Amino acid sequence: MLPVVTFVLLITVTTRRIALWAALISALVVPLAAWLWWGSVDELTLITLGMILIAVLLSLKTDNEVYFKLQPAVGGSIFAIVLFVFYFVLDRPLLSTMFDRYFAATYEKTLRGKISVYVFKEYLAVLSLDLIFGFIVHAGLVAFAAFRMTRWWWLAIRIPGLYLMLCLASFTASRALRTHMQ
Repeated sequence: MLPVVTFVLLITVTTRRIALWAALISALVVPLAAWLWWGSVDELTLITLGMILIAVLLSLKTDNEVYFKLQPAVGGSIFAIVLFVFYFVLDRPLLSTMFDRYFAATYEKTLRGKISVYVFKEYLAVLSLDLIFGFIVHAGLVAFAAFRMTRWWWLAIRIPGLYLMLCLASFTASRALRTHMQ
């Protein structure tokens, strides 16, 4: 998020090249902070940094900001494909699989019996499905905005639009909880 805001703010008062370089430099803040705070950097942060690096370099080489602006659409599309493969090909919804791997051992202690593991995993499975469609729609809107709308509209679709999509997907996935709670 920081590189996107940095880019949009700076490009309004300076050149495209300066805004792109500043976006790249600001993208380094997250992994640096993670390394300083936790002593390590997770893979998703490094992948995101790599995608931003590629997008910035392509934009600088071609003198066209559209590559930078398409980076979230590409990332969202890739994530939708990963969710799709886990859900439909492997028959293991990604969020449920991640829960089993990273959180199952501490789940009961954390929620203290407020919701059963079965119901929560059902919610995560439905959320995995809903996010496939959510990320596809968001990626399409971001790509459209990158080509056809102002930078400010692109920013609005890119960041608040992503959080709106995540909230809507979570809300629609909660139907799994409502079904099991009745």
